[in-house]
Amino acid sequence: VIGGVVVGAVWPEQWDAAPRAADFFDVKADVAALLELTGEASAFRFVAEPHPALHPGQSARIYRGDHAVGWIGKLHPQRQRALDLVHSVYVFELETQTALAARVPAFAEISRYPAVSRDVAVVVEDNCEVHALEKIVRAAAGGLLRELTVLSVYRGAPIEKGKKSIALGLNLQDTSRTLTDAEADAVVSRVVQELRAQLNAAIRDK
Repeated sequence: VIGGVVVGAVWPEQWDAAPRAADFFDVKADVAALLELTGEASAFRFVAEPHPALHPGQSARIYRGDHAVGWIGKLHPQRQRALDLVHSVYVFELETQTALAARVPAFAEISRYPAVSRDVAVVVEDNCEVHALEKIVRAAAGGLLRELTVLSVYRGAPIEKGKKSIALGLNLQDTSRTLTDAEADAVVSRVVQELRAQLNAAIRDK
């Protein structure tokens, strides 16, 4: 098992940026970057689950496929007081044998043709996991999808209470030719259709 502790400011003190303490999402991003080195970033998901040592509502179990491989979260307030800690403390642990096992890279030709980018903003239930949404998008987009990025997650007006807006960036590319706008739009149309069918998602106008 490998573990880590994060406490204090995100960046060293500097003149052009106000100090900001590290939070759950900073630590999650670092752990996600580590897991990405396995070559199977899409296989991992962070699921909100309680842990007796972690803060309620700020803890998650890390899964690789269906296998639990670690934890991440903020130290429980009771334990923080017991240790006489002033600042918030974030921790993570990973089972190295299962979490960090890497897929051997395989050669893939670099396309000489430009990629086409499309953004999609969907409104889903607040309890919808981003991982579930990504899984649907990847299946619907097929082999032309080179990269899928979560651009933003937003709650608040004018989004209905109990729901959230998730903006996704799709990077599409073919190795044999330049994709036309019509072909890229067809991929997006399939993605939207599946999100509506499986998650009852609404498409948000920009």
